[in-house]
Amino acid sequence: MNKLSILFIIKFFIIKFAFSQSILEVGTGIGYSLANHPDFPEVNQPAYYGNIGFLYNTKFSTKGWANAYRYPIVGVELAFQTLGNQEVLGQAIGLAPTLSPMLWRKEQFSIQLKLGLGAAYLTRPFDKIDNPENTVLGAKGSAYVLAFLNGEWHIKKRYALLMGLGITHYSNGSISNPNLGANVPTFYIAHRFLYKKKEFEWKENQQINFNCNYNKKIRPWIRASYGLTEKSLDGPRYPVGVGGVGVHRSLSCINRISIGVEYIYHRGNEQFLKHNEDESAEEEAWRLVAFAGHEFLFGQLGVIGEAGIYLREHFGQRSRFSTKIGLNFYPRNHFKHPKHQPYIGAHIRAYGGEAEFIEMVTGYYF
Repeated sequence: MNKLSILFIIKFFIIKFAFSQSILEVGTGIGYSLANHPDFPEVNQPAYYGNIGFLYNTKFSTKGWANAYRYPIVGVELAFQTLGNQEVLGQAIGLAPTLSPMLWRKEQFSIQLKLGLGAAYLTRPFDKIDNPENTVLGAKGSAYVLAFLNGEWHIKKRYALLMGLGITHYSNGSISNPNLGANVPTFYIAHRFLYKKKEFEWKENQQINFNCNYNKKIRPWIRASYGLTEKSLDGPRYPVGVGGVGVHRSLSCINRISIGVEYIYHRGNEQFLKHNEDESAEEEAWRLVAFAGHEFLFGQLGVIGEAGIYLREHFGQRSRFSTKIGLNFYPRNHFKHPKHQPYIGAHIRAYGGEAEFIEMVTGYYF
């Protein structure tokens, strides 16, 4: 079965599914791939973007988190994007759940922050024989991250126009090399069609009463994580172990801030240095990072972002700055149990904007 047939089947089932949902979004955009490294391939054309989204407006929901976030729009998006060089970088086909919190709303106009984290299929990854110039993406599978700031105009009861600016990101977290990662700032315009007999207009009396007793005290947290990374082209994958401690404080029912320190040990760096008979192999394989973070909470789901600085130099260091984004899952609803929360998660760690590895996390908020 060829790629065109597979795409047709995927679109058929997703469009069929979309007609049972509240909102269908169809959009297009244009952007430009950022060359974030001297070895980045030539970018010789714009990056074109298109998507179809299947959305649900939570203003008709009775969920507590929906009320707390002023009824965001949630859904899933299928996207297609060229990456600025058809021969070397090819195209990306991404699928991601999305969340659009309302930042500001007045009558028929609103400003929304659209966020998504999912997976992508890449048509032209690195290949030693067929595509050796692709230093950006080393595997057909990739993480797909999107962030857009949009304005939405409700032109009719069942139609809205969306326009905004944002960025898409593709990276496999160095599970396969090379992996410089693709970052594509994009101008976006879309149409939203309402398929249920409920109007777009915001009505304050639709809000439900929602109260939660979040804990305002500063409390400790601990976590440990495990990742894999490939040190060289077609080489073995080595584990990376991470342990962290810190404190956190809830700002409201739906978000909290935290600070902490993490210890990271990179087995791949150790083995590489030992292979080259470097006596400092074990010393150069570990590092410390101090960071601050913020987490948006949705009952049993959390969306986390962190930024920090490395406290010591180490082998393979590409930046002094550390960043991380990811998802956490809580067995107990945060609104009902704001304290003593175990969780598991998946995070992407990066040097600034260049992904380093994907880590599976387990932790505990006291």
